[in-house]
Amino acid sequence: MTAFSTGGASLDDRSRHNRQDFAATLRLVLGGFWALALVTVLIYGVISWQEQKRALTHSIIQQSRYLAGLSEDFLSGVAYGIDAIARTVGPARSVEHAQAMWDTLRASHPEIDSLLLTDRLGKESFNSAGIRDDRSQRLLSDLFEMESRGGARFYLGVPRFDQNYDNPEVGISHVSHDERGHPVWRVEAKVKLAQLTRRWQTELLPEGAQVLLMHANGYVIAEGGRSAPGFFDSFPGLVQALQAETAIEGDFQTGDPAIIIAFQRLQRQHATILILLPESAVWRRWIENNSVAFIAFGVSLVVYFFLALLLLRRERLHSWRLLEQADTDALTGIPNRAAAERHLSLEVARARREHASLGVIYIDLDEFKGVNDNYGHQSGDKLLVQLTARLSAVLRAGDMLARLGGDEYLAVVNCRSGDELVAVCNRLLDSMREPITVNDRQHRLTLSIGASYYPQDGANAEELLKKADIAMYAAKGAGRNGCRLFNSTMADEALAKAEMKAQLELALARDEFVLLYQPRFNSGRQAIGAETLIRWQHPERGLLSPELFIRYAEECGLIVPIGRMVLERACRQALAWQASGRRLSVSINVSVKELEAKDFAAEALRIVAATGVDPALIQIEVTESMLSSNPDAVLACLEQLTDAGLSIELDDFGTGYSSLSYLRRFPISTIKIDQSFVHDIQTVPESRSLIIAIIAMANALDCAVVAEGVENEAEFYFLQSCGCRQFQGYYLAHPQTAHEIDRNALAAPAPASMLLQEAGPG
Repeated sequence: MTAFSTGGASLDDRSRHNRQDFAATLRLVLGGFWALALVTVLIYGVISWQEQKRALTHSIIQQSRYLAGLSEDFLSGVAYGIDAIARTVGPARSVEHAQAMWDTLRASHPEIDSLLLTDRLGKESFNSAGIRDDRSQRLLSDLFEMESRGGARFYLGVPRFDQNYDNPEVGISHVSHDERGHPVWRVEAKVKLAQLTRRWQTELLPEGAQVLLMHANGYVIAEGGRSAPGFFDSFPGLVQALQAETAIEGDFQTGDPAIIIAFQRLQRQHATILILLPESAVWRRWIENNSVAFIAFGVSLVVYFFLALLLLRRERLHSWRLLEQADTDALTGIPNRAAAERHLSLEVARARREHASLGVIYIDLDEFKGVNDNYGHQSGDKLLVQLTARLSAVLRAGDMLARLGGDEYLAVVNCRSGDELVAVCNRLLDSMREPITVNDRQHRLTLSIGASYYPQDGANAEELLKKADIAMYAAKGAGRNGCRLFNSTMADEALAKAEMKAQLELALARDEFVLLYQPRFNSGRQAIGAETLIRWQHPERGLLSPELFIRYAEECGLIVPIGRMVLERACRQALAWQASGRRLSVSINVSVKELEAKDFAAEALRIVAATGVDPALIQIEVTESMLSSNPDAVLACLEQLTDAGLSIELDDFGTGYSSLSYLRRFPISTIKIDQSFVHDIQTVPESRSLIIAIIAMANALDCAVVAEGVENEAEFYFLQSCGCRQFQGYYLAHPQTAHEIDRNALAAPAPASMLLQEAGPG
């Protein structure tokens, strides 16, 4: 198995779901920006199109003014020419002069194609074309009468076309009068419209524009431009719209938004110049003017699209890495607690579906705290990395190993029976037989392993994990370096522990703990101090000794507040005795949990200072095992206490791993001989020899010696003869309350032999 054989399904499912959510959100954001960009471009396009339309409209209005001026100059030139003929021929009534005048007129106005002179009856008097006009005499007579009464000086005729419907021409006519004002002649000059439209220079107009010279009566005199054939025919309402327009120049609408119309009325002729421009011209001009911008925008969109894809891909990869980091232990690279719990839930669900079995193994590294404390956290981290590699090598493919935190691991294994699960646990234990080398230093460590089995021990991940944890603590309680499978007895013990914890918390809140004091005497049987002993005044079970609850208090972490309470009350009692004139020292036992607390020394000194007791009256009792757990930290703590005036006693000396280096290194002022040696004085010679050696060694080191458990006179006298000067035991006094000590004489009862000697004979 590799170290990262996680329950891939759990990690994949969650990461896939989260990646989908993130990708959807990112796509929504990027799509929103894209939509905003498109809307911005659309708004810009609409505004720029309107601006382009206004610009083109203004342009063709200006061009209509220019074309109107050209047209008016052209028509006026012809009109002035025939006006000269009319003035010459009219008064003289001489047709002979017409030919001469025509030659002169043709020379000065080459745009005039022919000249026609008719009388009131419509009879031709002069025709420069040489052929008879195709209009009837009656029509020409009617034109004479209409124009002579019209009041206008000049008239524009209807355009006429040749047989091929080509080369249109228009007639410009004038009726001359005699000296009495009677109409005499009608002079009509025919002009080729090509001469007029050529001057318009329509190639300068926008593409698709058409120019019309329209008579006031609604017919088109001339037209030109760049429009498609039949363009004008698609706007039948143009004449009516123009006739309804009262302005001299400008633009107007025919009701069809697909055309833009600009007009300019001629001042001396009943005609109007019109420029018709389809909206397609606006679109073409708009595209021409914005093509670069739109190409740039399109390129930007493409670049933006690819950048968005790149960003989405990078964010997906980043999201995957974050999820992987969130589910991976940073130190060892294996799954962490969160990933392990999800994997276990999925494995339980799979086992339920497939009617399979499953093993949950809770692993705790014994005494790992000592490695961190003694060699530093870097060495501890390196050790955990090697430990992870060893455990991973033991497990099989498909099994999962996770680090729950600190020195705790969880393994989820596929097994068919409880025996197979035990075999896996034993292989894990065997993997620690060889020491782990870190920084050229070998560490021999052991494991405490607890295991639970699905479906026997639980139906869900939480229950299986809880029971494996209970089994692991059972393995620790059994001496560590072992494996325990969960059973119902463990559950009962765990329940009892939980109930005891709740009762201890309630007892601490209700102040149900009481203190007893076992006096300590000198050789003269005078009380010189007392050891503080705690009892629990249980409301149902009565007075309980510490053996029944201290272990639970240590396991559940209540030993620290209980220890502070004991220290404070003991200090106040010592102060009370001090105030009454009796300097009795008070010794207080502390647990390893209290001593390992970083603020123990500071809190103890705070309590001593707050109570006002003389620090010399306070003695802190420690054991040899406490000194070996974390020597450097314990030494610093004890030195801080002794510097403030407190004393340190070494309790139960000789029962643990006794080392003379402790007596040399630590600031110990008193050694307490364990009662097991005292009880064996009369029966075990070796015990007597050990006591003699301990007392001699303590005296040589200038340490006081206290003998515990003195229960008879023989023990007392033997210890006294060996040089012991302080005694404690039932022979001298039982544990008492402070009130009982105050009531007694503070002196141990004299032995019977001494009482008989004092009584004398008789």
